[in-house]
Amino acid sequence: MIVVERLENYSNTHWSKPLFWHAGAIAQATRVQSLKSQWFPELSDDANRLGNIYAERTVRVNPTHGTSWYRLADYFQMGYENDVCEGRACLENSWKIEPMTRDFNMACGRFKLAGLYGSKISPESEKVKNYIASYYYQDYFKNSAYHQNIYRQKTAACFDFLAPKELFLVLQSIK
Repeated sequence: MIVVERLENYSNTHWSKPLFWHAGAIAQATRVQSLKSQWFPELSDDANRLGNIYAERTVRVNPTHGTSWYRLADYFQMGYENDVCEGRACLENSWKIEPMTRDFNMACGRFKLAGLYGSKISPESEKVKNYIASYYYQDYFKNSAYHQNIYRQKTAACFDFLAPKELFLVLQSIK
């Protein structure tokens, strides 16, 4: 809690007021609220409401911030509406702006949200190929059977909403 409070206090009390103009600072404030919601369930409603406001502010200041579009889609799915877009449109903007990401939670979260929104995810889709490529081409991954095994396990958990045959095809595409 101390780290979360320090980040909040710094962002709110710094002389330059970065939460009014700096997209990176606003995006970090969104992340802080997301962590607060996960770590302290009793504060989750307030944290999610504030996180949604920060995510909306981020895309207004910098519409090329893919993570914030993803967060808006996630908050929308949780019932927190915004004035920028509906959930499915926010999610599509996230993919358009940032087709590949090394942030596993965001990468996996986008597929989970797509499943919740009823989007068809094909193992041959460009989104799945980008997901696999974003991890596979990291140097440590290529040379380590251990990392490949961990990645396959994470990928299986990420795509658990797919039918078994489709999941098999996704896992088979990891070389």
